[in-house]
Amino acid sequence: MKKNTILIFVLLFLYSCGNKQLPADFLGTYHGVQSGYFMKNIYGDDVIINGQKLAVPSCDYKFLFEENGIVKLQHTSLKDNTRDYYEGKYSIISQENDKYKLKCTVRSGSVSSPSYLITINKDKKAICQPDGKTEEPEFNLNKIN
Repeated sequence: MKKNTILIFVLLFLYSCGNKQLPADFLGTYHGVQSGYFMKNIYGDDVIINGQKLAVPSCDYKFLFEENGIVKLQHTSLKDNTRDYYEGKYSIISQENDKYKLKCTVRSGSVSSPSYLITINKDKKAICQPDGKTEEPEFNLNKIN
């Protein structure tokens, strides 16, 4: 009987650790703009096409954090106002003093699946860092609703 009780306790503990949720007041939409930048290759050199550095225009980001670890992203190019929509999951990878560090992985069909590290402070201001596999600049986010 003791073994079953211990096993149940361990399973409940593991389940609760893997399903941390953001508090309700942290859920909602966070908005920010990523500055334009020049794309780099895996060696950190500029990507050059036809003698020109490949410029990535500024983009507008809106992350919507929902219950149950769901995140949605609206990504808008500020060059031509084209929009892409992504859906995915977020997980809390660390928490201290009302500061949450999230890993967000989103997908747009089968074409693109970027990841972001987002740190949200207790004042609902955040920093978004692209996944680290690219040379994209980090940018600030603010909760808008």
